Amino acid sequence: TSSDSSGDDSSVSTGSALAAGGGASFSFAGLPVSTITIESEADISRALIIAERVRSLPGSITPPEPETYQYLAITPYRLEDADFDEATISFHVPVGYLSAMGKETTDVALMRYVDGQWVRLKTTLIKEEGGRAYYEAVTPGFSVFAIVLEKDGATVAAPVSTPAPVATVGEEE
Repeated sequence: TSSDSSGDDSSVSTGSALAAGGGASFSFAGLPVSTITIESEADISRALIIAERVRSLPGSITPPEPETYQYLAITPYRLEDADFDEATISFHVPVGYLSAMGKETTDVALMRYVDGQWVRLKTTLIKEEGGRAYYEAVTPGFSVFAIVLEKDGATVAAPVSTPAPVATVGEEE
């Protein structure tokens, strides 16, 4: 992955190919978004994604209802919506910020601005580590996003475990 940071407010990433299936993973530095993973049957090896912090929304965009932690603009180049079904955006929020706002780690969601309205994306709390809560959200495309504080906005990822053997008690023959 070649990734360079031009200032604190934007990060440019070229994709690194995913081993299985197809697609690419894009890594970012200095932003709440850490990676964007796109599974695709199309050749997206030349794709480039720029993610940048948006300090204030353009006048044409009304802020979403929930309180917003951060706005982000995610812009793909050499990548069309037709090249993929969905992308997974990995992002994080400081746990101290959530506590100061009186919120739990499950009170976070990612919203996407599309067709003149904010759409809440399926958001999953992955883990808490090093003072940050890590999330994943699935999006069908890219535009302006808002990380919002919304009661029970995120579901908790199910821990990966091996199923316990089922014990049968008092089985009759």
